[in-house]
Amino acid sequence: MQNYEVRCHNGPLAKEIFVLCRPDVSEKDIVGQTASVYRALCNAVQLEGGSAKHILREMVFFRNIQRDLEPFQKARTRIMNSLYAPAATLVQQTPMSNEEQLVELSAYALIPESNSLESHLTQSGRSFLLGGFKHVFLANICGTPGNSEDEACNMFQSAGEQLQKEQLSFRDVIRTWIHLRDIDRDYAGLNRGRTRYFREQGLAFPPASTGIGGTPPLQTEKMCLSLYAIERSTREVQCMSTPTLNEAWTYGSDFSRGIKVAGANGITLFVSGTASVDEEGSTVHENDFEAQAERMILNISTLLNSQNALWRNVVSGITYLKNPADVQRLMKVFSQKGVHGFPNAIVQAHVCRPDLLCEMEAIAVLP
Repeated sequence: MQNYEVRCHNGPLAKEIFVLCRPDVSEKDIVGQTASVYRALCNAVQLEGGSAKHILREMVFFRNIQRDLEPFQKARTRIMNSLYAPAATLVQQTPMSNEEQLVELSAYALIPESNSLESHLTQSGRSFLLGGFKHVFLANICGTPGNSEDEACNMFQSAGEQLQKEQLSFRDVIRTWIHLRDIDRDYAGLNRGRTRYFREQGLAFPPASTGIGGTPPLQTEKMCLSLYAIERSTREVQCMSTPTLNEAWTYGSDFSRGIKVAGANGITLFVSGTASVDEEGSTVHENDFEAQAERMILNISTLLNSQNALWRNVVSGITYLKNPADVQRLMKVFSQKGVHGFPNAIVQAHVCRPDLLCEMEAIAVLP
């Protein structure tokens, strides 16, 4: 049984593979489910002409990360061998496709035209060259424990130091993912710490981002950071905007609604985590799940349309649900609005405001 979904972009320099793998739930423990997920991943990438060495980034969603992380890691090593080392974001956000799922996997692989991938490991991730320019994925970076503002600022400082080792800086970062153990308590502190760091760096514009509830691997962490950076000389970068949304930094959240990267392998659109927010930055349709889901889709649709893209150009997504009971209502809205045909992990997570019931991020690729 095929338990994965794949979308590919065949560019002039490389084939990019976006894949989502779900476990065989007849396997009842984390070891068996992990093995089935990675067998599915290997099969998906091999069918596209690649191998495990081409897998550069993965995001793993756990039902219970404290209980399952160690056996997961051992099972992954047995299937993939000890040389398998993508940038791995590991977070507790319960998969919603099946109540028996313990884990779910979203991954990105890159197969250059020459089939020779120039890459190396970094302290917290993976660096690779495409067309002679450097790309870096970093994952699960944390700061020194403290109050949420200081911990957030230190987390960004740590990421900046790791980027410097790759001859990059935070000015090269186009996308971040931030997972907060208690987002209701710590989101305001994250925003203050992030803004403090960005001002210290003198950033011209902030990257696209998702700030979402999720349990990091270590119990001491309030939050963790993953990111994607590209050497500045390799691309043209533009902030994405839409009339249906104001800019997030106007209400204290230092991120762009989306980032367009025009590179040699194609145009990639990174749509930030987007929810039921209006032109004034206010939550709309409080306590109405269907209406919130429709507004979320409207906002993403208009961001895509602003770059002459449609949902058929989307190659990967993650949808976050506050309440597991809403999953069927979400799928109905997706069906009505034509939001399908691409790998889309649906996981449980608290959103940045208590009155928001869902959020979605997306990646789209154009020739």
